[in-house]
Amino acid sequence: MTDKRGQLSLLPAGAGLAAALLVCLVLTWLLVRLDVAAPAGLWLKYSYLTGPLVIAAVCHAISRCRNPWLTGGVVTVFMVSASLLVLIGVWRAGVSDGFMIGGLLPYSDAAGYYVDALRLLHGEKFSAFSSRRPLFPALLAGILNLADLDLRTTLVMLTAISMIAICLAARETQRTLGLGAGILMLISLFMFYRRYIGSTLTEHLGLTLGCLAFALICRASVTRRWGPALLGLFLLSLGLNARAGPFLILPASVVWAAWTFRARHRSVLPTLAIGGAVVLLGFVLNRVLLQVAGIPGAAYSNFSYTLYGLVFGGGWSLALQQHPELAALAPLEQANRVYALAWEEIRSNPWALAAGSLRAWTGFFVGRSGTWFSYILYLSPDWADLREMLLADGVSALNFRRDLWVLLDVAAREGWIIALNALLAVGVVVLWRNPRRPLALLTIATWAGILLSVPFVPPWDADNMRAYATTLPFVIMLPVMGLFCRRPDKLGWGTGEAGGAPSPSAGLWSVSAILLALQVLGPMMGIAAGLARSAPGQEPRCPAGCRDTRQSRLVHLDGRNAIHLVDSSVGGRIPRVGNAVSLRHLRERKHIKDYPDVWHMWRSLSRLPPGTTLALAYDIRRGGAVYVQSVSTAFPGSPGVVSLCGEVVRHEWIEWFRIESLAECRWGEEAALQETLQ
Repeated sequence: MTDKRGQLSLLPAGAGLAAALLVCLVLTWLLVRLDVAAPAGLWLKYSYLTGPLVIAAVCHAISRCRNPWLTGGVVTVFMVSASLLVLIGVWRAGVSDGFMIGGLLPYSDAAGYYVDALRLLHGEKFSAFSSRRPLFPALLAGILNLADLDLRTTLVMLTAISMIAICLAARETQRTLGLGAGILMLISLFMFYRRYIGSTLTEHLGLTLGCLAFALICRASVTRRWGPALLGLFLLSLGLNARAGPFLILPASVVWAAWTFRARHRSVLPTLAIGGAVVLLGFVLNRVLLQVAGIPGAAYSNFSYTLYGLVFGGGWSLALQQHPELAALAPLEQANRVYALAWEEIRSNPWALAAGSLRAWTGFFVGRSGTWFSYILYLSPDWADLREMLLADGVSALNFRRDLWVLLDVAAREGWIIALNALLAVGVVVLWRNPRRPLALLTIATWAGILLSVPFVPPWDADNMRAYATTLPFVIMLPVMGLFCRRPDKLGWGTGEAGGAPSPSAGLWSVSAILLALQVLGPMMGIAAGLARSAPGQEPRCPAGCRDTRQSRLVHLDGRNAIHLVDSSVGGRIPRVGNAVSLRHLRERKHIKDYPDVWHMWRSLSRLPPGTTLALAYDIRRGGAVYVQSVSTAFPGSPGVVSLCGEVVRHEWIEWFRIESLAECRWGEEAALQETLQ
């Protein structure tokens, strides 16, 4: 009888989920067709007031349904659609920031991971850069391989996977602590993640694994089941290997699990050993991947710069500033030398490490950038522009009719900061009142691990909690608990611990299994594809070289991953493949002057003529990135290996290869057949 009821409850849930998916798809299509996808997406990306309010209202309305399958599914569909709308808005607006150019082309660290994923797919190993964190570029290579090297499809898949994991973490919080707690967790995680939508950064994988680990460990704490706890510890270990952060949360979580589940083995020690082995397995997988696809010994090598800054009173870049001769060394030699300098200072002045740690703990709670609540901070270009006017011309520059919403948004941001700090303080009181509950013990243990890690992931290097991406759900859990100070008798966790009926968990296990399969099988498929491309007889055969005065490049070029600058005010043909960006919209957009490279990048792009195409190509011979410019009409529409002739030009901070002519190359067997026919 129970099975029949379950099946009947799934039928309306499935129908409702399909209807919600259809509605979201139609609305997204309409926004794109009406050319309002860019403003709508950027509104969700930057808003502190209306955006979170709309998300909270919609999720609250959906949650009134008593079918847990339907509620969780529809909220997930809605949030995935909202995040994809942000992604489309980034593309259509041609956003240029520290992670991307023109809304699509990876830049800086994002370019490093993207190009190394392409290296793996072309039969090469990761560079020293990605060998520090090989899990994400390996996953990226697998998804790129599944997407046939289409970057936009890959970004859609990354965004959807991350948002599904966020929704699962929020859903688990709601099941445990109630609707208000779930909505606060959902909005907080979305406000952090929206900054990275459209990029190819490790934050995608770190946050995804962290959210899944959080949901599983919370489930284990409420149901007292050992299986979810073990899988959660493993995913947390993988997440911190993918996006390095506060590693000491791992032993703290193992100690919590050993204490909570000690009755299974009548002792803490066996449980402690099993939990430690599961955590160690994540490091083993990372090391095996590094041996196969990267440079052994490069993992975590950038920590040397953090340690140097900690003991010498600066940030991660201080070592290069004080020792410019390091720039002449290879990356691993640099790291070893910086380690030696840092340890020499610690031995001669032990107080330097203590003083640096005290400075880090202070900065984690007091200040602005890098504090625990800075995960919501994201500087809007509109506010940056208004702030610049106010600094230059004073209050007289304000136009309240024009600037009212910007000011309200800034006020809402400050309100968020005040509210989060207040909830954090109240959350500490809630933990003090409920010290023996497993969920309270979990929060105490994870926060203890995070705080002990703060000196080694200092706020001045964390870039608004980027380095805490994997552990962010555990960070947010403490202020979430602050919602229950006045009603401890109604705490949602009491019901769960009392042995209530278990809530559906198939989605949580399924998503975890799919992600692990992608993480393990994806790189294997990518390596196999790379070996096939680099097999004997598969070398590309290209026409004769360039003229003496021109440089040549042999690259893999894909029109689907290109940016086409168009003049929408005068019409004209828009390329069918790639990302079309209106120059008018690009020139009207404000870009933040706080980051000089972003400002100069936007200025140089906006001065290019319509009919220009920009792309990031993979250099076959050198195994690196080549930013290319071309006339749109001459740009190849289909992906393939081409021989380029042109010249290198420098636009402010970026070096571009301006194409004057190109010729398509043919692979070994195809070229031999062509020669035979001729």
